[in-house]
Parts: sequence; C-alpha cells; structure tokens
Amino acid sequence: MGHWTVTPETVKHEGEYRGQAFWVKLKKQLTAGESLRMQSAGFRGYKQPEESAKEESIGLSNIDVDFSRVKICRVVTYVVDWSLDENDKKLVVSDEVVESMPLEFVDMLNDLINDQEDSMDEEKKDQSGESA
Repeated sequence: MGHWTVTPETVKHEGEYRGQAFWVKLKKQLTAGESLRMQSAGFRGYKQPEESAKEESIGLSNIDVDFSRVKICRVVTYVVDWSLDENDKKLVVSDEVVESMPLEFVDMLNDLINDQEDSMDEEKKDQSGESA
C-alpha cells in the first residue's frame, strides 16, 4: 500500500452456497471515493415535518434511506471478480446481477465483506500499535 493512494489489492475467499462451491475476490481496501459513494448510496433525501407535526417532532427531519441499495452497492463496490456463472456464462459484477440473486446469498457476500473490513481494522490497529 502506498502512503498517499490505495494500491489495488484483493483477497480471495472461497465458500459454498446450496452445495455449489464458489470463490470471490474482494478489494482489501476501498479508496476515499469508493467509500464516500458507498456511504451515500442509499440516501434518497429528507423532508421537514409537516406544520401540524412540528410541535411533536421538534427539530426532527424525515430521512429517506434505501437500505437494500446500500447492501447491493457494498457488494458491487468490494467484489472485483468471482467464479459465478449462469448457463456456462460468467456473471458480470453489476447492480442488475446482484439484484437478481437470492437475498440469502447477497447476505453471505455482505458477511464476507464485513469480515474483510474487520480484518483490515485489526491490521490497522496492529500497525499503529493500538490494543484491541
């Protein structure tokens, strides 16, 4: 990893889903741009409370977040490559493909991403000398 930019590194994970073996390569670390885009992926907007409700919700706004969009964006942002195919044709990593997958599998991929983020956090702590 460089000092000023993120060097593209990947980590290969192997797994099994419904009796089918697969592998997936995840980015070891995201760039600032990727991280920021992912953080805002599910944001749809906000609105102030109606006049009649303002007294009951003092200072509160309604924030509209699409959490499914966040999950899909995480997979598409982190996954560099995978062994997944359909009818002997390799599946491209894209929003459309991830949206068409079973939720259970998308959750499995997100769990791998969580593990990858935890691993990077531990690595950063080890490098900085922080205690866990």
